Amino acid sequence: RGDASMGMWRLPLLLLSATGSLAINAGGKSVPRLWRHPIASAAAAPLTAPTAAEKKAKRLHVRIDDVWYDLTNWRAAHPAGTHWIDAYANADATEVMHGFHSGMARGMIERLPRSREPPTDVAPPVRILS
Repeated sequence: RGDASMGMWRLPLLLLSATGSLAINAGGKSVPRLWRHPIASAAAAPLTAPTAAEKKAKRLHVRIDDVWYDLTNWRAAHPAGTHWIDAYANADATEVMHGFHSGMARGMIERLPRSREPPTDVAPPVRILS
């Protein structure tokens, strides 16, 4: 019967070095560099400015009432948080816009910047015919 208090169980000790490398120390043996912290890895890579294609790919487009809006610069101002805007990136948000926003908020749609280059690979919204 194993009892942790009697020293029967030995767990490996995980160590994170100053360089961001992760090592396991179990019974005096070390296995270095099993994992490298992303910040330490990024520090070694040269910094370059994003290309025009990368900037275009990072734009946050949302469709409301069949009109595409570019909410890239507006998302931080959303009162309920950026995660709600991010959840509808390159998607239709018509239903959530009209279902969860006040009349005043819906009136602000006209002031949102329209997308210059909206996504072309997004299916149109589903229309229910009655």
